Amino acid sequence: MKNYFKLAVAIATIGFTACNSADKNKFTIDAQLANYPSTAVEIARWDSAGVIAFDTVTTDAQGNLKTSFTVNVPSFYMLRIANEDSILLAGENGTLCAFTLNDNGYTSDDASFQKFANFYRNISDKEAEINTLAASYNPNMPNEVVEELISNYERLVEIYFAEAKSYVEVDTASAYAAIAALNLNPETELETITKIKSSLDGTWEKSPIHLKLTELVVTATKAAEQKKAQEEHEAARNEVIGVGKTAPDIVLNNTKGKETKLSSLRGKVVLIDFWASWCKPCRMENPNVKRVYEKYHNKGFEIFGVSLDRNQTAWEGAIKEDGLPWVHVSDLQYWQSAAAQLYMVNSIPFTVLLDKEGKVLATNLRGEELDKKLAEIFGA
Repeated sequence: MKNYFKLAVAIATIGFTACNSADKNKFTIDAQLANYPSTAVEIARWDSAGVIAFDTVTTDAQGNLKTSFTVNVPSFYMLRIANEDSILLAGENGTLCAFTLNDNGYTSDDASFQKFANFYRNISDKEAEINTLAASYNPNMPNEVVEELISNYERLVEIYFAEAKSYVEVDTASAYAAIAALNLNPETELETITKIKSSLDGTWEKSPIHLKLTELVVTATKAAEQKKAQEEHEAARNEVIGVGKTAPDIVLNNTKGKETKLSSLRGKVVLIDFWASWCKPCRMENPNVKRVYEKYHNKGFEIFGVSLDRNQTAWEGAIKEDGLPWVHVSDLQYWQSAAAQLYMVNSIPFTVLLDKEGKVLATNLRGEELDKKLAEIFGA
């Protein structure tokens, strides 16, 4: 199961508080926790490395709690209450954070806090649904059940991302938005995340949340650049071996040193299989390739294996060990293989399926997808 998102902090409920002028040398928390009289409350600091507890304060008989401490760098502080409820507070010296927690949830005089609390309530149920659904996955499930589970999972994640996006569209310049930004989809909302990071005022520039957003922006930017480069590579490769194109001929030596041409297999349906003895995914896929070869070979199916090996012994050893009875060629030039360069191969295993005239039918088919395609071609 693909993990599409990671919440900033795993907590049952999250609340930001009204922050007013206070002792400029302290951050003060003034809370009324009606449901937790005489209860130990753990105080922890949130940063990019996790949540670090550093103090415990006990509420009085009415559930009141008041404490102050010095903050060297603005950050978020969590109050963990009886392992049930938690609150995350934006804290820096010179601020007073006041709030109430009762059966109606967290409330404050700060309108911004209330908007954020409402936003979080909207997504908290979706978070629970997503986590429950992910936990239900079992690798032994039938394929159709797994497909339905993944479909439902992706649908819930889309709703989650949409909720986060709706919130930051009305708040792009506060610490609240900074926390929400960690839960946006970095693939589609990189510009928004960058804008929110830049909006944090000077006092928060060295804060853990600013550093975390910076890391996210850097990582997402690199991922976007890599995705763009891959898309450009695939577009260029499609100009060479796109569906319907006549595949360029490959002329390399077989294991006996005899020149062998791809074009010599015209009249058969051919799978060009780029692989190597050192490629673990390739070796793991070989039993599947061998299975379809044995199933369709007598019907006119052939495989043209192109190895990106550098060592003749390793190449031949892998062919023997995996029991691969089809045509094998290589120039032992690793990634500089003439065939790999010609077909613009930048990862293996990589396959190209050709019809009897040598035209491309599909690329990168493996496993069940390859079997289904061949069954379609040969009517099996």
